[in-house]
Amino acid sequence: LCWVALNGVYGTHIFSRSNIVGVIEVYPRHLILFDTCEPFLAAFFTIDTDKFYALNTAYICLMNQNTYEMEYLLAILNSKLIEYIYNQLFMGWQITIPAIESMPIAKVGKNIQHKIIEIVQSIIYDKKQNKNADISVKEEQLNVLIYSAFGLTDSEIKIIEQNI
Repeated sequence: LCWVALNGVYGTHIFSRSNIVGVIEVYPRHLILFDTCEPFLAAFFTIDTDKFYALNTAYICLMNQNTYEMEYLLAILNSKLIEYIYNQLFMGWQITIPAIESMPIAKVGKNIQHKIIEIVQSIIYDKKQNKNADISVKEEQLNVLIYSAFGLTDSEIKIIEQNI
């Protein structure tokens, strides 16, 4: 993965400026994290395919390998597990690229990735249809799959759930 920090306002489309337009042509889909959360809130990661602009600092993840599907990474980065780990390691301080890069990504088979991706795609669809859609059940399904992917025990899951 390749993280890029973009600072400040870049006009109507963050990716329309000459210094990064070539990068976005190579990586038209990417993860984006807007650095507006303190303490850390995992729900600020999203997939951008529309080249939206950013009003604040943004971190962009360019997929330079085909190891993981983008929706799989989105689920991991938005999980309760990663929120818990981040808050334990960095105590909710400002999000940085080295901190994001230190977050673990479970290496799982394509079957597990596919199950997670299906739920993520369903959430994205629901939110596009209705931005106020209740996705809490699907988010919980994702967290259960992610806990399993990382091999967490019931007692470890309980600690995370009690501290988020």
